[in-house]
Amino acid sequence: MRIRELHLYPVKTLRGIPLAESPLGPLGLPWDRHWLVADAVGRALTLAQRPDLTQLTPFLSDSALLLSAPGHGELAIPLTPPPGPPCAARLGNRVCRALDEGALASGWLTSVLGPQRGYPLRLLRVAPSDEPRAPFNDGWSLTLATLDSLEALNRRLEEKGQGRVGLARFRPNLVVDSLGAPFHELFPSELLGPGYRLALVKPIRRCRVTRLHPRNGALAPAGEPLAALTELSPLKETPGPHFGAYVSLMGEGPATLAVDQPLSLHRR
Repeated sequence: MRIRELHLYPVKTLRGIPLAESPLGPLGLPWDRHWLVADAVGRALTLAQRPDLTQLTPFLSDSALLLSAPGHGELAIPLTPPPGPPCAARLGNRVCRALDEGALASGWLTSVLGPQRGYPLRLLRVAPSDEPRAPFNDGWSLTLATLDSLEALNRRLEEKGQGRVGLARFRPNLVVDSLGAPFHELFPSELLGPGYRLALVKPIRRCRVTRLHPRNGALAPAGEPLAALTELSPLKETPGPHFGAYVSLMGEGPATLAVDQPLSLHRR
């Protein structure tokens, strides 16, 4: 069993950045899901509300988050936190403390995507005082997916006359080849790597966002891939469209993850 892919998602909902290796701490990969695009009152926007978020491409330099969009150049946001008091970021039913990246970021986003219900868009980042809680990444270090679960899903989609989907639809940080059989990552277990332990703590129940193509926002037909995932899920007591797992680093770390790194599996 080996790590096959690593991905960093600096802005929640936007596309990821492939990595060859990365340090990992209890809060996850550095800069993972540290920013989000929000409406005027701080509600996080997803592809379900704004499919045009697929136009934005994030990058990271040594000193800045960079966002680009066709025909609109590039926005540079310093990695150092902006001045000013904290504000509220609303992610579903959760309210988190955040920092507003200001008028320049707001103006650029709104010029690229247009306003949300008549009001400018905002770019919010994790407030430093809240970083131990990792509010923008659901409180876990990583998300994990396996290639054999993806292949099982695509076989079922093809049986139903639907097109195949890619891992980008699910935005995993860590991709491994297999845990022994498809969807075994939905059950509690541990992965042991060189000098670190990862706990698979919770299956991820997928939402409508996975029906949207991550590159163009197009909606998949017939409720897929959610219907196929529900059919395939081995979690009989909690049925639903599960794919991948939330993962926590055991201990204080730090660890280093790398593509092609070997892992071993321990069932709990």
